[in-house]
Amino acid sequence: MKPLTKQKGFTLVELIVVIAIIGILTAVLIPSITGYIEKANQNVALQEAEIVKTSYSNYVVDKTSGTVPFSKSFLDYLYDTSEIDIDHDKIQALSVENLVTGFKFESSNKYIVTFKIETEHLKVVGTPTKGTIDQN
Repeated sequence: MKPLTKQKGFTLVELIVVIAIIGILTAVLIPSITGYIEKANQNVALQEAEIVKTSYSNYVVDKTSGTVPFSKSFLDYLYDTSEIDIDHDKIQALSVENLVTGFKFESSNKYIVTFKIETEHLKVVGTPTKGTIDQN
């Protein structure tokens, strides 16, 4: 008879314990990781919104100084001068009784940022939300 040799490797119980620990860690980490991804997407949208806000401030200054014709709207000005590529269907004017009170802007990562017009600047209202602008 051959003498019994000690086998190398892990027992079934040890493997099950390791798999259970990995499962618990995964269950804890995935929600926090998705929260970070959501926050990063909102930050991208807010960075693009800052470009729109700067363009609006420039528009007000240019219009006041007479560089921009009085009849040119902010949206036309934005399409012509923006640092980011903005399609006509990515921004929508919000109006009450034919008076523009704000804008909705769809960022490159499909988040909607809402602006309110305050005197000579734009203010972001709320946090960016996932979605697209419907032009209908």
